[in-house]
Amino acid sequence: MSNYFQRLKRLAVASLWTVSGLPLLMPVPAQALTASNKQTTATNLVARQQRSGRMQVVYGKANDPFSAALMRVYKQYGLFEQAANLMTAQIELPRNIQIVLTDLGQPNAYYSPQQHAIIISNELTKHNYESLLKRGYSEEEAIKTAVLASIFIFYHEAGHMLIHELNLPITGREEDAADQFAAAFLLLNDSSTDKALSGEIVMAAAQVLEAQRTQPDESDLQDEHSLNPQRFYNLVCMLYGAAPERYGNLVTKLGYSESRLSRCQMESKSVLAAWQRLLEPYLKS
Repeated sequence: MSNYFQRLKRLAVASLWTVSGLPLLMPVPAQALTASNKQTTATNLVARQQRSGRMQVVYGKANDPFSAALMRVYKQYGLFEQAANLMTAQIELPRNIQIVLTDLGQPNAYYSPQQHAIIISNELTKHNYESLLKRGYSEEEAIKTAVLASIFIFYHEAGHMLIHELNLPITGREEDAADQFAAAFLLLNDSSTDKALSGEIVMAAAQVLEAQRTQPDESDLQDEHSLNPQRFYNLVCMLYGAAPERYGNLVTKLGYSESRLSRCQMESKSVLAAWQRLLEPYLKS
């Protein structure tokens, strides 16, 4: 696991720093899954019986220079392959799950129960990158943060996948549970005391949410997601609860009350323990 975080720490994305100002992407069909779906049908039947499913990365379309450069970074560092291998090594899955990285024509990421696939669009990473630029981030920091946020997004969608594939009980909002799973899985697998590298991924997602803060309207209040500022503060709360010394200055700067900070530590421990307990019947070791 330490090698995984070390590779993320060395993430080099210079090839993406020159792509600002690209024209809008042309819409492409949203169907991204390829013939690889058919190739895994037989193994899925066996996996369903033996809980020997694997997570497999599929690279789809890249229709502009930003997407092509992004795909090169993904492949060069094996970011999603390593994330897939980490989950496959720890959790028994009833079937093979694909991770599809592709152009969709719009910013989006979701888990498809029908296709048993996590789909993450390149446009979503570009959208997050541009949002960070508008908030004053340098190109270097914006692209690094956007790429790391995409790793968090994968784990968020993996949370949805586990809830559906393993029929896990969730009593609150599933979107909140998926955020909590992503943070919990990263923090639990980071053996460092200060959770620096896992925290960087979670913090990248929080920064993207903060960069996209808007005045909520009725549709936002009706949405299944919590508001972006709420998700931001909840993720920072989890980080503080897991590593209070590292994130103490940050929560002070953000104005958390002492009573909230004390609950952050309890909530973080509770979330970590809850996901450990939910997944215990499906853990390989």
